[in-house]
Amino acid sequence: MVSISYVLAAAFAMIFFAILANFIVIQYASGAVRAALDEGVRSGARADAGALVCQATIDDVLVSVLGGPYGAEVETACTDDGDLMVATASATFRGFAPLVPDLTFDLEAVAAREQFVAPVVP
Repeated sequence: MVSISYVLAAAFAMIFFAILANFIVIQYASGAVRAALDEGVRSGARADAGALVCQATIDDVLVSVLGGPYGAEVETACTDDGDLMVATASATFRGFAPLVPDLTFDLEAVAAREQFVAPVVP
């Protein structure tokens, strides 16, 4: 025989587990976006690269570590102003259940551009 209190306790435990799992997934996804931006600005800040290399690197990293519906929710952009490479991302990650709130955030990564230096000829 199962009592009502046991059924309610099991239901609350499952809800708590779903909320905890959602929190872990969202933390992973936001870390993946942050890592992709960092990798993108590092590769785009090289002297022989630019904003296109930055955007391609971000896209490659996001596809490899954050595919599926969470990866589709991320919008990224790279800009190069000559001295700085700036990558921005905006994302909304949906909760697993109606009671779990969505997480919307904006991230930015900045790296100083390498400059071409004329070689010293003796």
